[in-house]
Amino acid sequence: MKQQILVIYKSVTGFTEQYARWIAKELDCQAMDLREVSAKTMAGYQLVIFGGRIHAGVVDGLKQVKKLFEKSTAGKLVVFATGATPNTAGEMIEETWKNNFTPAELEHIPHFYLQSGCGMKKCRWVIN
Repeated sequence: MKQQILVIYKSVTGFTEQYARWIAKELDCQAMDLREVSAKTMAGYQLVIFGGRIHAGVVDGLKQVKKLFEKSTAGKLVVFATGATPNTAGEMIEETWKNNFTPAELEHIPHFYLQSGCGMKKCRWVIN
């Protein structure tokens, strides 16, 4: 028998992980770091929720999650992305979705943006 819901996250500064843990707590399910997840792990769930940060217009980890999901027998995928962009920047957020999903995926994969912040101490900055 399949379990109900799995929340997966890829987090650098901790904001995405915190959202994932809040979601998992609210849904009474497990949250796992993407590094611990395989297609076999996903296969045991009816719903997989993935969260990643937006970095340079890309939802970090989404490409990997989509590949794993396609290989699994999980039922449905939902995606949330976090970033420092204000929720009011609708056009910018929509453009990000278009850069990360095909038109068909945009129609069939529910996706949400959750404003977070920028953890300067945890970001990997390159200064010349």
